[in-house]
Amino acid sequence: MVSSTSSTKTSSAPAQTITVQVGNGDHKFKPDVIQANVGDTIEFTFYPQNHSVIRAEYEHPCIPYEMTGPNKTGFYSGFHAVDAVLSSPLTFSLLINDTAPTFFYCSAPFSCTGQGMVGVINPNATTSIAHQRDLALQAAYQLSPGEPFPSEGETPSTTTVPSPGANPVTKSGRLSGGAIAGIVIACVGVLVLGAAVFWFWGRLKGLSDEVRRKESTVRRVETRESWFPSTGTGTMSSVGAWEGQIPIAREASGRIPG
Repeated sequence: MVSSTSSTKTSSAPAQTITVQVGNGDHKFKPDVIQANVGDTIEFTFYPQNHSVIRAEYEHPCIPYEMTGPNKTGFYSGFHAVDAVLSSPLTFSLLINDTAPTFFYCSAPFSCTGQGMVGVINPNATTSIAHQRDLALQAAYQLSPGEPFPSEGETPSTTTVPSPGANPVTKSGRLSGGAIAGIVIACVGVLVLGAAVFWFWGRLKGLSDEVRRKESTVRRVETRESWFPSTGTGTMSSVGAWEGQIPIAREASGRIPG
């Protein structure tokens, strides 16, 4: 049996503190098999990003010990979220009161069921961490203390915990009212923008056609006026021909020659 509080030592051997790294670089306890004497302390040190230590029953690797039968008392470190390797890591300590096999696991998302993150203190000939890990990898779900068993027919899920420095996010397969309103507003905006572009294009095309018509009229007028002399006394016939008046020659005396 282990305890997270101090108790009277019953072993004559000098007590020692055994350090177990939790999640140092991967989803593992290092070491994952610990041999300890009565009176020794197991000190779990936590590494990024978010891990826990929970007592488990043998062959029930990913659920709390107290949920495997009546009158059972487990231990739980809680989650220790860290976003960097600390020079003085957060710790959780257990005092060893007897040498019975004691299994434990981590309930971070997919740590137990997906990574087989389990460990044992003082295993014996009838218990095996390899067997415990195999069962963990086959488990349909994992729980933290206080979480209920999944209801029948409910899709099993893993524990959701906040990341360091972040708020928990709950995912849902349904759109919220705000999301639906946003989609509707976006669609209306696209339609309005499309109508505005269409109107602007039509307006621009109309102005362009008007400019071309005016330019064509100016060119026709200039061409017709270029047919006529700028001086003289001629007149234009109905078909646009030029009728010039021939000037009458006069003598110096001013008389008309006979």
